Amino acid sequence: MLFVKEKPVHIFRDLLNVKTVPGEDAELSCEITKPEATIRWLKNGHFIRPSPKYEMSVEKNLARLVIKNTTINDSGEYCCEADGIATRAKLDIRELQHTFARELRETRAEEKDKVTLDCETRQPAKRVTWLKGMVELRSGRKYVIRQKGVLLSLTITCLENSDMDVYTCDVGTMQSRAQLTVQGQKVLILDELEDVECLESDTVTFRCRICPSDYIGVKWYLDETLLYTNDLNEIQMVPGGYHTLTFRQLARKDTGTISFAAGDKRSYASLLVRERRPTLIKALEDCEAIEGGGLVLSCVASKPCHILWYKDGCLMWNSSRYAASRSGCEARLTIREVCNNDAGVYECSAGSVTTRAVVTVRAIPAEFTQSLEPVEAREGETVTLSCEYSLPGVPFHWKRGLESLRPSDRVLMKQKKTLITLTIKALRPADSGEYTCQCRDHRTTASLKVQAIPITFVQQLKSCRRRRGTTCCCAVSSLNLEFLWSGTKDTSC
Repeated sequence: MLFVKEKPVHIFRDLLNVKTVPGEDAELSCEITKPEATIRWLKNGHFIRPSPKYEMSVEKNLARLVIKNTTINDSGEYCCEADGIATRAKLDIRELQHTFARELRETRAEEKDKVTLDCETRQPAKRVTWLKGMVELRSGRKYVIRQKGVLLSLTITCLENSDMDVYTCDVGTMQSRAQLTVQGQKVLILDELEDVECLESDTVTFRCRICPSDYIGVKWYLDETLLYTNDLNEIQMVPGGYHTLTFRQLARKDTGTISFAAGDKRSYASLLVRERRPTLIKALEDCEAIEGGGLVLSCVASKPCHILWYKDGCLMWNSSRYAASRSGCEARLTIREVCNNDAGVYECSAGSVTTRAVVTVRAIPAEFTQSLEPVEAREGETVTLSCEYSLPGVPFHWKRGLESLRPSDRVLMKQKKTLITLTIKALRPADSGEYTCQCRDHRTTASLKVQAIPITFVQQLKSCRRRRGTTCCCAVSSLNLEFLWSGTKDTSC
């Protein structure tokens, strides 16, 4: 019997290592001696099956594996087995190393203009990112991003000073950077500022004319202080390229240098605010004061200023009777408890202006405006005698008959302005009499009648045997009485 052995499978062309970039198709192939052999493909030791990702075929002696749309994850070792005979190769998927054929260039442009930053790669880039500083940009009104083959561009419209930065074109494996410098618009000052001299509280306007007339990036300064529109300052742009700065209610502290800045151009002018001399809005007026009363002299100046008061040419100072004060533009002199000596010529000096007034004092007749009135009271009570004198604070003197009275625990004397009072506590019958209050040469008299309380024995004596050291007692209804003890030898209390 004849046995014929089948020839074993041999691989006469092995798999070759392959390198490609993401997105491309990769093909691995080998040649075997027996096309009808069972072919299996493995990746990193794991079997792979035909799918849209993997396309497997055998044509004559050629075994092929096509990997569609490769990614980085497709990298690895691939093996082709034919009836137990194997060949291996590596697939390396690497990002395409883009290089720039033309880099970005530093660019200068003016405000309001449009600028385009462009560069060129050697191969078309699949992913392009534009950055301003560290911020990623997206296409829109401000930024227009374009790619045409290997040409990449970024267009920035309506340039502003804030657009000045470093811009980056990132294609994944390489970056190109360039500085964009934004220059102010070229401005011409056609009409310069003019110096101004004025008085306090005036309103003044500075005016400057520039070209182009639609330029809006202007700034106003007082010395080095940037100015804004507020209650006292008004900044305006007027058709025709005019820009104005209006000051209201100027003060001396506003004196300084006014500067106008537009782009890289400046115009200067001086502002001199002089002190406005105060004027009298309300002068002092002649007046008559009543003796013992109060008096207020007042005048009003056009502005707050240093105030001095004079009487008959002598400078006055604050004291217990004179008080000078100021509230805003009004000056006041208050005189308390007017007396005859306060009559005279008063003068108020307000800065460089003065005003005068004559004060006369009308004396009040010295007399008792309310006389003492007769009073009746019971023994032990409290009574008050009162009268009023036309002048306050006049010394007074109290008498009972011809006897002068002095303050004590029982006798209280008070004076409150024109009211004079005498208070007697714990009345006694001996307090009865004629009471007189004397002020200067004037007197008023009234009687005080104290009704005595009837005396009775509240507690009678009690009988007791006479012994050495025995005490006898009784109680009466009134205090401060004179009493007499009497008895006989046979009396037992």
